Amino acid sequence: MKPFGLSKKQLRTFSDPLLEYLPASFSPEAVSDSEYEDLESLAQLASQSVVSERIERLGVELPVDVMTERLLFNDGDRAVVSGIRFLNLDLKFPFVALKANFRINEPETIRLLKSLVMKTYGESDPMGFTVWEQPGLDLGQTEIWSIVIAGETAITPVTVPDKLELRWPSSIEDIFPELKAEYEQWAFSNREVSRFTQLESQSSLEAAASKGQLMCVYDSQGFAGLVAGRSSPLFGQEALYMIELFLVKRLRFQGLGKMLESQFIAKLSQDFDVVWGHINRQNMPSLQTALSLGRMPLQQEYFFTLSAD
Repeated sequence: MKPFGLSKKQLRTFSDPLLEYLPASFSPEAVSDSEYEDLESLAQLASQSVVSERIERLGVELPVDVMTERLLFNDGDRAVVSGIRFLNLDLKFPFVALKANFRINEPETIRLLKSLVMKTYGESDPMGFTVWEQPGLDLGQTEIWSIVIAGETAITPVTVPDKLELRWPSSIEDIFPELKAEYEQWAFSNREVSRFTQLESQSSLEAAASKGQLMCVYDSQGFAGLVAGRSSPLFGQEALYMIELFLVKRLRFQGLGKMLESQFIAKLSQDFDVVWGHINRQNMPSLQTALSLGRMPLQQEYFFTLSAD
């Protein structure tokens, strides 16, 4: 299978931009394999059956051809794959996600992509398009949505106060309703951040618990939060991916996030050398916690609006 009809040589070039700015510790071969697998996954979204299922599941009123993942541009050397997405499944906020085999860090390149997106997707009124690039770039009028942040699991755990009890349950069936209710209250009070986030599904958290990758926090009033992760490769490198860190309202803003996450990561350091995750730029508590535990930004998701030049 050759995703999007690209040659094997072209497919391998999708790792080239990343290798320009990722740390030298990442294996070029592993990064290349990872990008190839990602393109194969995107190509599956071009299947008519998958597209039809997505349209029905989302309840979106867009034609099949618009919702189909496609090769947006290909001049032999440069290639761009694109597809319609919805911010946190909000049908009122469609955007186009781009994946390119070249750097997107110059005004001329951004203008080219903007023109291509408008020409191809203009009638579906996308709010803009996103690209993943090197952290910290000044790309003009953009928003930073998500940050890939990673580091070593070999950290010293921070001592947790005696008032808290840490448990590693094999199931979360009895606490998920309370967790969901607490999350919904938080989301209502933090709408700017919650635009980009969702509570991890019960099935995902159950899977983490069954593998010993979920830690619950309790205080004198009962359930007080959890930390969870799963095995997920980072650019081809086996790693622990953080899927949830949540505290109930009564325990927030006490510096407990760092303590609890450090305990969680240290416990799993025997199984993983690297820990990583996606953190929304607006979620400063989570971002500060990650940075304080030695993790560093590797990549950023930049959003370019189509409403202005």
